[in-house]
Amino acid sequence: MNLSKEAQAWLLAAPEPYIRYQAQRLLAPNKADGALLDNDPFIRGNLRILSNWRKDVLSRHDKPDLFIHRLAMMADLGVTRDTIGAKSLIEDLLDNIAADGTFRVNIMIPQGFGGSGKPHPDWIICDFPVVVYALIRMAGKDERIRSAVRKIIQLAGEEYYPCCGSIPKFRGPGPKNGMCPYANLLVARALAADAAGRKSPEAKLAANAVLDSWTHRKTKKPFLFGMGTDFLKLKFPMVWYNLLHVVSALKNIPGIAGDTRYLKLAGHLRRKLDPSGKATPESIYLTYKSEEWSDKKNPSRLLTILVHQVLRGLE
Repeated sequence: MNLSKEAQAWLLAAPEPYIRYQAQRLLAPNKADGALLDNDPFIRGNLRILSNWRKDVLSRHDKPDLFIHRLAMMADLGVTRDTIGAKSLIEDLLDNIAADGTFRVNIMIPQGFGGSGKPHPDWIICDFPVVVYALIRMAGKDERIRSAVRKIIQLAGEEYYPCCGSIPKFRGPGPKNGMCPYANLLVARALAADAAGRKSPEAKLAANAVLDSWTHRKTKKPFLFGMGTDFLKLKFPMVWYNLLHVVSALKNIPGIAGDTRYLKLAGHLRRKLDPSGKATPESIYLTYKSEEWSDKKNPSRLLTILVHQVLRGLE
């Protein structure tokens, strides 16, 4: 681990309890104290917002304050059923998984993209897997989640995951029948979080679709999802299509960590670290501008931890 003793002490001295917990998980996992999340203002505040998730209306998937992304962020930060204030939220979400394994949210799809232009409970491939990912991380052994994982697996196409959902005429902004790297990233992240799902051919299918986009990034640029300058910027939370999101999402799928394409992506991430092993944000979401990981002029403890977590075992 390319992390100096000074940097390690700096991480463990984080004033924010939720970041201090992440530091413990990285540096002393056997001593990590999950109770640090219980009274952390950032965690408690986000859980309060999430308690009103049914009122959220999804109109575009790149908004960082959408309930689905906020939920995934809480999962990334270690929130589970045992975290004070999370149990009732998680149970409410699990109860919303339909008999066919899908999870519907209030979506407003414009008529131009095949929707009605009005909010309606639906699911599409670029929101359903986000919720499943979060619930796997928070309550992975629940049988209701198993049905959701099975449903995601069933949605696979022959070469990649196609744009699909409960809205019959809906399709994304790219060309008809085109491969959407973002949807395949979200599917790969959800399946990779599940002990059985990550071993499925479908997990490898989705991961390969994303890695193929990286290989052909100079000749094939799917609408909205290029892999250029903005893609390579270090940023949290993992809302959209960028380097940290991709490298962290694909790592646990068998065979991927040794893939040359993946290792090149990981190399870009490794070069984000300074000589002491610290990482500095290169882009931010204004929704979270007051957080320590939204200061582009100084190293961030949380981003440093996240980068090292992903790179661990790849050295």
